[in-house]
Amino acid sequence: MSLTIIGGGNMGLAIATRVLDKGIVSQEQLIVIDPSDQKREQIVFELGCKSYGSLTDKTVGESDTVVLAVKPQTFTSLKDTLCPVLQSTQLVISVMAGVSLDTLRTGLNNHPHLVRAMPNMPAKIGEGMTVLHASGEVHRDKKELALDIFRAVGEVLYVENEDLVDAATALSGSGPGFVFSLLEGFLGGASRVGFSDDQAKLLVRQTFKGAVRLWNESGENAAELRRQVTSPGGTTEAGLNVLKESSVGSALENAITAAYKRAKELQQSSK
Repeated sequence: MSLTIIGGGNMGLAIATRVLDKGIVSQEQLIVIDPSDQKREQIVFELGCKSYGSLTDKTVGESDTVVLAVKPQTFTSLKDTLCPVLQSTQLVISVMAGVSLDTLRTGLNNHPHLVRAMPNMPAKIGEGMTVLHASGEVHRDKKELALDIFRAVGEVLYVENEDLVDAATALSGSGPGFVFSLLEGFLGGASRVGFSDDQAKLLVRQTFKGAVRLWNESGENAAELRRQVTSPGGTTEAGLNVLKESSVGSALENAITAAYKRAKELQQSSK
């Protein structure tokens, strides 16, 4: 496979780095396009692949797969230079939040082979979560190709309903931000009860890591595990009562709902 990634930002570089590490493409088969001279020099130095500043028959038209890893608002200007060099047989994968398949198809002159993907920030370390949806014209082999690219950056979920890509934008896409907010609260609490910054970081990191691993490996649901760690009249119950009084669970649900609503608004504005 030959691959062109348009956009050398965080996600574009995360995908480029991981597909090289996993051997999905070779350095000779990978092109990263970015307008910044400094960024292109960095890409060539760190990844050893080719990097160019413009969309041409050579940089785009000769690749099997093209990944659009740019900001959604960039698509309006990008599509005018992309369409003339795009080949009808190429697979185009978009990681632009809120840009629907209909918007992609219209912007790319009814290009048939389209995939929407929503990866998240931990893709940078190979621990990402990506949700994918493909247009009906994408054959099984091209779909597998898209799945392989994102397996390189973590776990992948394929969905038949495109609306779930927007839901994933709110959940797994925005989710790391919600988790980091929780971490801030844990670290603040650790500091308040007397731990140093280094001690707090160790305690909080292993608490999150251990809890998630136990949930993952025990086969128990989260509610059951919460009950198991909560003794009547004990310290966990005292803390959980505060969380309940503050409606933390409902607040998290509302945060995901608000993020989903915003994802749909962005989708409408991108049309």
